[in-house]
Amino acid sequence: MPSESVPVTQHIQLDELVDPFEARLDVYRDDNGAITQVSFDLSGLPRIDGMLVGKRALDVPDITKRLCGLCPVVHHLAGVRAVEDLYGISDIPRTAQLIRELLAAGSTLDNLATKFVAVDREGARAMKRAGKALMRAAGAPSHFPDVAVPGGVRAAVDKTLVSEAEGALEALAETAVIKEVELLAAPDAPDAPDAWTDTFDGLDVAVVDADGELAPLGNYLAVARHHTDTAAQIFPAADWPTRVRESRPGDAAPRPMFDASKELVKDGCAGQREDFYRVGPVSRQVVVDKRGISPRDAQRQLLADTVAWAKRVLADGELLGDHVCDPKAVTAIENADFEGHRSGVGMIDGPRGLLVHRYTAGADGIITDCQIMTPTAQNEPWLTRMLTEQLCDGGETAGVEKSIWAADPCLPCSSAPAGVMTFTMQEHAGAPAGNMTADSRGSADAPTEVERTK
Repeated sequence: MPSESVPVTQHIQLDELVDPFEARLDVYRDDNGAITQVSFDLSGLPRIDGMLVGKRALDVPDITKRLCGLCPVVHHLAGVRAVEDLYGISDIPRTAQLIRELLAAGSTLDNLATKFVAVDREGARAMKRAGKALMRAAGAPSHFPDVAVPGGVRAAVDKTLVSEAEGALEALAETAVIKEVELLAAPDAPDAPDAWTDTFDGLDVAVVDADGELAPLGNYLAVARHHTDTAAQIFPAADWPTRVRESRPGDAAPRPMFDASKELVKDGCAGQREDFYRVGPVSRQVVVDKRGISPRDAQRQLLADTVAWAKRVLADGELLGDHVCDPKAVTAIENADFEGHRSGVGMIDGPRGLLVHRYTAGADGIITDCQIMTPTAQNEPWLTRMLTEQLCDGGETAGVEKSIWAADPCLPCSSAPAGVMTFTMQEHAGAPAGNMTADSRGSADAPTEVERTK
């Protein structure tokens, strides 16, 4: 007779319980104990750029789509677009472009749903259902997409899934949250429904098309300054490597600076063209000259824009086409001759803002240098300024919450309902490296943690 099976016991030891709504802040004080800077701790989002060096450029998009469990679609699309730029692949069939747009729009709705749960649970559910339906129609039935390939997409859409996506969008259009967004755009809408004082004096950056219209998968960057009436300046996406410099290279919080045109230089700063910048829903509105909008209303506007975008894509007859990949893409890859090294830039304006992938490869297609610039990293200087203003002025934790919601870091805490977010204050003595509020520089002492929970 077979021997009786012996149950296996597995011991699991928990070293730390993770609070998904916890925000860790670094608090720097001078010798007198006064706060000089408060920054959001991004150590939980380390840079992995160096890990991609030595990998085949063609393999990297499949790796990078798993970088973030919250935003796999935007990493997937930015990675494939970077490979296309690297190999000079520019002719994407219109059907393939529409499918990519469908995927991107679905991802944005899926991500935005968590922002509306506290104010409209049913609307958030409808938003989530619509987002998932759009992504399924684009060819992504699971969380991690496998849709785009260099030169197009893997497969044509399923008409049945497209019909389901149309139905899900129609259901979303009947929810209270969408009705509220429609009221926001009405001519007699009340001014500034949310109290919001925008003190950021840097640049705003968003992805646009050649005409300067918002286009999440566009090939241009619009750059504007919030506190001026100057129109946004347009730069090709290919200018990214020469326009953007990390002031703290390789750091989880690299504090990138944009080298803008002279029209966007601040008063009294002649000759100084570089400046910190931010991305995301607020920046999208600034670059189209809708200044002063609150972060909450900017997200509502992003919701409205995304729904309208998805409807246009679904109504486009070419979405159902069969030509989904340019056969010349394979030839371009096989016959690539970089004559040394070449860089490719791929970008997308996702639910949190601009995401950029830049790959540099040798003639053999092996990556020699890589940069992945997330919206969270780009918005860290803005968030640092808001947090510092709040806590230096003795602000309440509600103001800290609003600052984190505004910058929307890619962590669960940014979706915490009001009053639920918790804080861990990591105290540091001395000036931080790359101080945002003073000219002093240097290493901070080892931190001590002081928890403050609401």
